[in-house]
Amino acid sequence: AGMKAPLVFCGPGVPRGRSQALVYLYDILPTVCDLAGVKIPADEDGRSLTPIIAGKETKVRDTLFTAYRDVQRSVRDDRWKLIRYPKIDRAQLFDLQSDPDEIHDLSSDPAQAERIARLTRLMQEWQNKYGDAAPLQAANPADGKFTPPASGNRN
Repeated sequence: AGMKAPLVFCGPGVPRGRSQALVYLYDILPTVCDLAGVKIPADEDGRSLTPIIAGKETKVRDTLFTAYRDVQRSVRDDRWKLIRYPKIDRAQLFDLQSDPDEIHDLSSDPAQAERIARLTRLMQEWQNKYGDAAPLQAANPADGKFTPPASGNRN
């Protein structure tokens, strides 16, 4: 869901270091503007990462929201990640502390129902913030079963 790829900045005045901060591609423009001494556009959704780069802050946000077309929405905090696949009405929940590789989906565990509800509300808050009207559930979900193409018929 695009939430694990590293974001790397390097160049004059950028010290070596690492951070586990929740950042996203839309943070690049305000960061580059800030580093170059250029005014950040007022309508920019991203946040400058220069406080993290300078070692003055450890994060610029507590949660992160991502979307891919109309087929996937996800939200995460420092520990938990919820992914929604609206077209097949499916969710996945991962405990990133004990399962950083996202192998064990906890969404079917009844003990996680309140956590899923909380993260779903958070996802909806992010959607409202960005004007994302995509539904998180489908009225008539498609079958989510993956069927690989037949051998020799890969077109």
